[in-house]
Amino acid sequence: MKIYTRTGDKGETGLADGTRRGKDDLLFEALGTADELNAHIGCCRSLEENQRLEPVLSRLQDLLLAIGSQLACPTGEFKGKPIEQRHITDAENLIDEFTAHVPPLRNFIHPVGSQLGARLHVARAVCRRLERMLVRINRDSPLPGDLMVYVNRLSDLLFTLARFATHEAGREETIWTPDRV
Repeated sequence: MKIYTRTGDKGETGLADGTRRGKDDLLFEALGTADELNAHIGCCRSLEENQRLEPVLSRLQDLLLAIGSQLACPTGEFKGKPIEQRHITDAENLIDEFTAHVPPLRNFIHPVGSQLGARLHVARAVCRRLERMLVRINRDSPLPGDLMVYVNRLSDLLFTLARFATHEAGREETIWTPDRV
């Protein structure tokens, strides 16, 4: 299989169902954002301090590829395993599990900490952008109900993992103090 096909040279590209759309279509923005999020998680996995989170991050990358595959089949002819309630439940269980290891959150915090923690905060911010795009797509073409809920939970999970990574590295979270503005 060649990497270049030349079929997108005029600004259009194809979806899994064979339809073609402009590369600036919101659906492709969402697909690109899911890919960007996956790349950020890959960066997190490459860090040495990642050992405790490796299985979780690897699983998240698999799920992001499933999300991309599901989005690339807007006509509903998706043949893979869709994002379902069990994925949401798994994310919620992980949030609860990792939250138990960090101090209670009583203030806004800066998105900083250990290398891994800071990168997970970047991933969380990208995930929130993906979620906003999915909300816009859903207005015109309803998405499977569990997909948007899962992405919402995923951003919460990434936030929790960022806090956990910072805590595990022995770093203090930086509390935002409004009177410093």
